[in-house]
Amino acid sequence: MGRKRIETQVKWQIVAYYKLNYHPNQIASLCNCSRGCVVNTIRNWKENGGVGDKSRSGRPRVSTEKEDKTLFKLARNNPRWSVRKLTGEWRTYQSSKSSIGRSTVNRRLLDFQLESYNETEKQLLSKEDKKKRLKWCLERKNWTFEKWSSVLFSDESNFQLVNRKTTARVRRFKNEKYESRFIKQRVQAGGGSVGIWGAITSNGTGVCQVYSGRMDQYLYIDTLENAMLPSRDLLIDDHSNWIYQQDYVLWHST
Repeated sequence: MGRKRIETQVKWQIVAYYKLNYHPNQIASLCNCSRGCVVNTIRNWKENGGVGDKSRSGRPRVSTEKEDKTLFKLARNNPRWSVRKLTGEWRTYQSSKSSIGRSTVNRRLLDFQLESYNETEKQLLSKEDKKKRLKWCLERKNWTFEKWSSVLFSDESNFQLVNRKTTARVRRFKNEKYESRFIKQRVQAGGGSVGIWGAITSNGTGVCQVYSGRMDQYLYIDTLENAMLPSRDLLIDDHSNWIYQQDYVLWHST
C-alpha cells in the first residue's frame, strides 16, 4: 500500500502539538498518523517555515532542447522515415548516454505537432502541367453560370483489383496534406485492370462506360461515340454552343 496522504490542516495540528511539547508518539496517536509523518512534518516546518509539500522535479528529460531540435530537423528532412529509423539516427547526435526509446521519439514529435499520416496519392504533374492548369483557370475565372452550364466535363479512372501496393506513412503537420513532398505521385490510368469513363454538367451526370484494361485511342473513340455523345444529348439543350472538356492525356489527341 502507498503512503496515506495527510491533509494540510492535520499537519498544522502536528506543529501545534509540537509547540506544546507533545512527544511525537503522542502526536501520532492524536492525529491518527504515523510517527514518521509527524517527524517529517516537523522537520519541514523547521526548515521551510511551512507544511506544504516540496515541489518535485519529476523524471529528468533524457534529451536537451538542442537535441530535440535535431530530431525535428531529421523528421522534416525525412518525412517517410519510420520511428525506428528516426530513433536510431537521433541517438548518434546525443551527447548523453541515456537510452532513447521509440516512445520518447513519438512524444517529442507530437510536442512539435508532427503526426504520422497515410501518404496522400495524387496524379503526377510536371511543372508544365501545373502552368497549363493555372492558365486554364485564369482564362475562365470570369465565366458566368450560363457559360459553365454549356460545358460537358469528362474523366476516366482505373481501379486495381488485386496486388494493391501498400501505402507509406509520412510525418508532417496537419495542414500539409497536399504538399508535393508528402504525396505519393502516380501516373494517370497506370496499373488498373478495370476502368470507368463518366461525364457531368450543371444539369447532372451523363452516361458512364466501364471498360477492361487501359484506355487507348481506339477505346476512347468508342467511348466518345457510345457515351460522350449520348451524354451531350441528355444534358445539353443547345448542341450548337457547347464545350467538351477533357484533360488532354495522350490518347485524347492521338
